Amino acid sequence: MTTKRKINNKKTIMKKTIILTIIILFSINLHSQNVKATLEMKNNITQTGYVSLVSMFDKTVLFKKNEDSKKEKINSEDVLKIIYEIDGTKITAEKKNIIDLKKNGEKKIITKLHWLYKVYDKGLVVYTTSLSWGDVNKHVGYINETDQFFYLSKKDSDEIFYIYYKSGMQSISLTSLEGYINKVSKYLFNESCNSFCQNIKKNDFKRKNAIFEIVKIYEESCK
Repeated sequence: MTTKRKINNKKTIMKKTIILTIIILFSINLHSQNVKATLEMKNNITQTGYVSLVSMFDKTVLFKKNEDSKKEKINSEDVLKIIYEIDGTKITAEKKNIIDLKKNGEKKIITKLHWLYKVYDKGLVVYTTSLSWGDVNKHVGYINETDQFFYLSKKDSDEIFYIYYKSGMQSISLTSLEGYINKVSKYLFNESCNSFCQNIKKNDFKRKNAIFEIVKIYEESCK
């Protein structure tokens, strides 16, 4: 690979990582606003209008046909997905089961059908609990408004694995973080991109932004 090509690849990876950073660190003030969005309903009907950002445990979706309309409460059970348009970027919210991968390879659903935001989808898929941490914290009792949960999956898969929790103080809460990321990445990509799994093993993930490291390793390994 030429030096010029290497530089261009690094620029591309940096650009994608910056976009992911902007999405994940999105202002919590958006939650109270109406965001342009499309609702895809389970009855195959599509509605376009304005939707408040959903939090992980929300049982209703607040929808407005236009900015001046009265808010309509829609049961979350009737919504398949929400596609938000934020600063030119489309971000999808979906109700998903969250899975824990045990040491023996057994999979166990630990959280059923909660709203998750898909913030990265390039083969590797990254989900997080909310673009607005405030309401999530109200439900689960956290004090700091920037607590986050992160999850990994792969394209066209319904298996979504909890990876780690990051507190507002930037600490990571998960026993043997690097070991668990290694196990999940191997389960998801051992056959399709083994080099990603091998490179994951070389990283101890001690820095505060582990999710960005994972994305970077994926993009460098699975071109």
